[in-house]
Amino acid sequence: MILAGVRSLLSSPRNLELSNRSSAPGRRFWSVVLWTFLLLAGVESVCADEVRVMIVKSGEASIYSKLSDTVEKELNIACLEKPVPACRGFKLKVASIEDSDLDMQLHGFSSNDLVITAGRKAAEWLHGKRQAHSHSAQAIYSLIPQATYREIAATDSKSSAVFLDQPFDRLIRFSKLITPSHPYIGVLLGPSTKQYEEELKASATRHGVPIEFEIAESSDKIGGQLRKLLSNVNLLLGLPDPEIYSRKNVVGILLSSYHNQVPVLGFSAAYVKAGALAAVYSTPEDIGRQLAETIKEFLDSRGKRLPPPRFPSYFNISTNETVAKSLGLTLMNKELLRALLMKEEEK
Repeated sequence: MILAGVRSLLSSPRNLELSNRSSAPGRRFWSVVLWTFLLLAGVESVCADEVRVMIVKSGEASIYSKLSDTVEKELNIACLEKPVPACRGFKLKVASIEDSDLDMQLHGFSSNDLVITAGRKAAEWLHGKRQAHSHSAQAIYSLIPQATYREIAATDSKSSAVFLDQPFDRLIRFSKLITPSHPYIGVLLGPSTKQYEEELKASATRHGVPIEFEIAESSDKIGGQLRKLLSNVNLLLGLPDPEIYSRKNVVGILLSSYHNQVPVLGFSAAYVKAGALAAVYSTPEDIGRQLAETIKEFLDSRGKRLPPPRFPSYFNISTNETVAKSLGLTLMNKELLRALLMKEEEK
């Protein structure tokens, strides 16, 4: 609008005529007017490029702060290395669902702005707001499993995510690295993970690894289904299903696996400490690093293009040497395992 006003001002014959005929004070007046318009036009251009981004945490736990701190740090680096107009004056906002003025903080966010959730509670909060059409900003969900996002995406397809769990190809490749002989994988599926059976089967087939499944629809069915699996396989692959791998079930699953001399490939460092042989997982810092890259893509498009949902690119590995020795296994150190797994993914 301002630029249009400048063009109108300059193109008007009457204004040009007055400028030519005016005295020196008159010419100074028109110079001031013109420079004022140009200055405001620059401000308008900056405002047009501005994209607002907010992270909404599920609480004040350190896991969420680690993620938001990493996002802010990596974004600052990315904007310095490859600045784009949307980086100009950019400042990441961080809030929590515990903030009483959260709705007020998001007031004025438009469809070119971005809200990122960290954790399940924040995801549920934002999803509810979007369903009620309370917020028009675009959304990226993080620190939630793929299964949780699929539930959200069923009614919120115009959103994106960085999943917490690992891609199936990575898990299958990792199983080959930690199994001395050819792995024969067993997977105990639950209510939220049974949807993955065909995808896992396809991934295992691509890598030439046999795989077997059992489904436990509730926790009281775990024992019988687990015994069937453990009698046929040499590695149990755990997936983040809250009905199966909950705190109350974890000890029983690990003890049964150990009794049958079947190692467990877990999905978190905590699971390895509890007795799993190994795990490949992404830390809050890993997810934060990838979120920063995702936000930078969004800024590059000036809020016009939301990157698609994706698995974490960055990951860590934990191993349990005590469990390995008890099972008569020799593991490579975790740094070497990670390097080999990264090399496999680059092929």
